[in-house]
Amino acid sequence: MTILEMNGLTGPGFVLGHRVTLLPSPETFSLLEVVTDPGVAGPPMHHHPDFSEFFYICEGTLDVLLSGGRKRLDARMGLSIGPGVAHSFINPGDRAVRFITGFSPRGFEAFFEAARIPAHEPAAQKRSMAADRLEWVARHGRSFGMIICED
Repeated sequence: MTILEMNGLTGPGFVLGHRVTLLPSPETFSLLEVVTDPGVAGPPMHHHPDFSEFFYICEGTLDVLLSGGRKRLDARMGLSIGPGVAHSFINPGDRAVRFITGFSPRGFEAFFEAARIPAHEPAAQKRSMAADRLEWVARHGRSFGMIICED
């Protein structure tokens, strides 16, 4: 049996306006808790060529935007997105949505560690959505496996 501990994990931070907390996870995949306020845009449409991503909704509603349309997920619903499938998300509700997202195989959690602004810093959420942070994602996302889709 393996017991996963929180030791050594960083605290919550904001990435593109979303409160993200890295969760303990086994060697085969990574898990993060995400809290998204109403009106906060998701990341640009993107895909991951080498790993899958899933969403599991704990509270609230999340619309997952796919190249072929939109899939609404309510609490206790989930969706798995395979490698190469373009996606983003948005909170269509009037309250925060809390969800778990994960990546298999693990590795993409490094993007969140690199992009995050610690939640305890002043104006962290606002700063995480500033133009320089969006430019950082556009410049560096590919090196983590986040391929931004061109219009």
